This record gives sequence, C-alpha cells and structure tokens, in this order.
Amino acid sequence: MSDKQSQKAGDNAQQIQTQTMVVHNYGVDEKRVREIYQELLPQAIEANTQDAEKTALLRIAEFESVFIARLKAMEDAWAAFTDPSLQFLLVTAQKAAASTERQADYKLLAEMLAQRTQVGEDRMSRTAIRGAVEIVSEVSDEALLGLTIICYLPEILDLAMERIPMAMERWNNRVGQLLYCSLPQGKDWLDHLYILKAMRVGGADYLKKIEEVISSVVPGYMDVGILKDSENHQEAIKILMREGLPLDILVEHDLNKDYLRVNLPRRDKIDGIRIRESPHAPIRFLTDPEKGAIESLYDLYVQDEGLRRENISRFIEEWDKWPNLRVLRLWWDAVKEYPDITSVGFVLAQANAERIGLLKRTHPSA
Repeated sequence: MSDKQSQKAGDNAQQIQTQTMVVHNYGVDEKRVREIYQELLPQAIEANTQDAEKTALLRIAEFESVFIARLKAMEDAWAAFTDPSLQFLLVTAQKAAASTERQADYKLLAEMLAQRTQVGEDRMSRTAIRGAVEIVSEVSDEALLGLTIICYLPEILDLAMERIPMAMERWNNRVGQLLYCSLPQGKDWLDHLYILKAMRVGGADYLKKIEEVISSVVPGYMDVGILKDSENHQEAIKILMREGLPLDILVEHDLNKDYLRVNLPRRDKIDGIRIRESPHAPIRFLTDPEKGAIESLYDLYVQDEGLRRENISRFIEEWDKWPNLRVLRLWWDAVKEYPDITSVGFVLAQANAERIGLLKRTHPSA
C-alpha cells in the first residue's frame, strides 16, 4: 500500500489533504459557546421524561451560569469548545448537572471543564477528567472531603517563612475552611470511592500518622537546630556577618528554647527568602553566595534523634491546642487502610480543592 494520496475537485473547490487534521477556530467567543451549550441541551435531557425535564433544565441553566463565569476567568478558553471531544464532555457535564441536587457540583464540573481546556491531546488526562465528571453527582460530601484532605494535606501545611505559633494559627484557619461538612467515618466511605473508581483500597500497608506527614512536609520545625552559645552558634554568626545577612535569619526554637533554627519550615525554601538591607531599601532576593551561606548553617545543626522526637511530641501537643487541627489529626490517624487514589480521584480532589479556595488556580489567568 502507498501512503500517497490524490484528490480531484471541480473549479473553485477547496481541497484539504491530511492524515491528522487539527482545526483551530479562534473566532469563537462567549456568545458562541453559550449557543453551543444550548445546542447540546437536547442530548443532555433526552433520557428524561416530561415529568423530570423541567427540573433538569433548571439545574442545567444554573450550571451554565457557573460554567461561563469560570471560563471568563481564563484566557483563550472559548476556542477549545470547537473540539468535538470537549463538546461530548460538555454534554456529560450537563447530564451530571441535571442529575444532582447539590449546587456545589456545578462548581466542581466547571473546574473540571476548565482543566479539560488546558490538557490538549493528553489522552490520559482527558480520560481521568471524563471519569471524574461522570461521578460528580454520585460522590458523597463526606467522601469527597476525605479524598480532598488525603490528596492535599501537604499543600495545606506548606508555608513560607513563619514561626510555629503563626503557622498553627494559619493551619487552623485553613482546616476550618476545609471542614465544610462532617469528616467521613468508618470504612464505608473508602468502599464508596472504590466503587466510583476514585480509589483503590489496600495500595500500601498503612497510612502514615499525621505526625509523620507533618515532619516530612515541615521538617524545619522539628529539627533540633544549633545549640545556643556553642562554638557552632558563634560560627553561624560569622557566616551570616561575612555575607552581610541579618542575624534574625536564626530564631529561637519554639519547641526548645536552648536551640536556634533557620527561620524556614523546610531547607528547600531558601530560594524564597527576601531581605531588606535597610529600613528604606527595596526588598530583594538572595544572591547565590548568600543562599550558600544559609545552606551551610544546616551543617551546624545538632543531630540527635532523641531530641528530634521530643520536638515532634511537643509539636503535636501544640497542634492539639487548636480545635480544627485536633479534629483533623484524630480523623487522619483513625484511617487504617491506605487509600490508593486513582487519576479520577485526583481530578475530583483538585476540582474540590480549587472550588473551596484551598489551592491557587492552576489554569492560566484564572
């Protein structure tokens, strides 16, 4: 067989010869997407009887408002809806909106459609998004909350340059924002997510206790640090002064007053440090030699696992003084089976995290 192709056409005819055709229509705007939305409605409600049609149309109309508002927050999202596969997904989303009495689902669907406009020809991502859209109207509030927390606890705990009391307060507020419904109890919610193909139960031996997660996400709060008035303390001062860095980069350890630590939750946050050399000077990022100087301070830390374990215990004592953090810890530590989350589950959790403002928008200009 030959790969050569030939075409014949009459006068004034336009010929397109290709094996893979991608058509871009940059003339599509909000008005046209609204028209597309309405043109697809018959497919979305075709399975409904007249008794259910009115309710279905009302719900789909509510979803349209949320969906269009979400696309307005993005750049060049309208043109994506000339893609037939995205139109098929939009019909699926309309059906999901018609099937749910939970208004929060409209935002979840809008977030996933927004994500779908960005993934292009990545078929694995497209499949995961389609799977998540299909189960939105079926997943319970509690199971969705549990799924979101398990996916995004590290992001909840991720902070910049803050002391431990300030970090605790912010975490408590963020977790309070996250606890919009009751946390799931027992094992039924895991079975529920398994049935919906958002999770595989039994992917590992156990779920790490929350103190293990915290100590891996913000190890700078647990590390022992530099002993006050020791030779290493004097060496640290010399290093900072040699580079003209402020001495308050080292702070008293909130969990052990005999030690000092670099005022960062993690060593890899050094790049994010900004300094002001005088009250009226502009804030600037560190130079490479300055970063190296701060990096070298960690070599002066006391390495004592016993003292580190004491810090972790004190940290959890402080954690439990905050009501939302205590609720979160007790729930997390009670989850015995390891929830192995599928790509469908991750898409659903991401959409929910963005819906409630837990994450910064992941889509350009959103």
